[in-house]
Amino acid sequence: MEYKIIANPAAGRGKSTAIVQQVEGMLRERKVKFDIALTRAPGDATDLARVAAAEGWPVIVSLGGDGTICEVINGLVDTDSALGIISCGTGNDIARNLGVSTNVGQAIDTLLTGERRKIDVGIEKDQVFVDIAGIGFVCDVANRANAMKKVKGSLAFFAATYKALSALKAIPVRIELDNDTIETNIVSVTISNMRYAGGGMVFAPDAIVDDGLFDISIVGEIGRVSFALTFPQMYRDSGVKHPALSRHRSSVVRIFTEQPLEKMFDGNIKGRTPFEARILPKAVDILIPSPVTGNG
Repeated sequence: MEYKIIANPAAGRGKSTAIVQQVEGMLRERKVKFDIALTRAPGDATDLARVAAAEGWPVIVSLGGDGTICEVINGLVDTDSALGIISCGTGNDIARNLGVSTNVGQAIDTLLTGERRKIDVGIEKDQVFVDIAGIGFVCDVANRANAMKKVKGSLAFFAATYKALSALKAIPVRIELDNDTIETNIVSVTISNMRYAGGGMVFAPDAIVDDGLFDISIVGEIGRVSFALTFPQMYRDSGVKHPALSRHRSSVVRIFTEQPLEKMFDGNIKGRTPFEARILPKAVDILIPSPVTGNG
């Protein structure tokens, strides 16, 4: 097997540079054929992945954080190339969702001996998202977390959430799903393909990455104190339970608002409502750890 590695030198506050050297040494020691390309600007990973897939590389590896993984996947949708992951960012939610270790040696073992699994992705106009999209409060949190210079990862999202409480407000929306239309006031709507986002928070406890459905969480009108007291439940495997929260499943999600609102995709803000997304079932092959078998 041959591997094209797309590495983001800025990931993990620059720690990926040292990891690139570590990966090179490990792969040479195992006599593995590989090539490494470094990104230099946002969007590079998508372009590099698209070219590598067209060149016929069987496995294209993302070496970086969740942002790099998302960019690489954007270039791999409906190609024959599989995605490999060496996750060295600050949140590492996608690796967590897929059971890929953040230990470099174990991640390389998955590249060499793992099994291929087809996963769903979401698409909203021309924007592919892997983990989560949303409108409302989650966009305010993402903006605040992304603006933090000294704090990153789960701590940044935790701090940003409490800072954003001062601007918490309900917004009238119309949400169209496969078999339902909901008109209500919301604080936030998240459209999840995976369980974890925001550095380990559980947005969609029942999400399955290859079931052909989004898991939609709608947070209705809720007071700031109630929200603050409920928020720590986000770190439980069972997720949040609150009367203001409703969960739904659908392959299509359309959201219409009276005033254009920002849209968030995998932690990044891009565009404004209306929001119109659909699931792309089993659109990308990914390498995950092979199941451990034994004699029982």
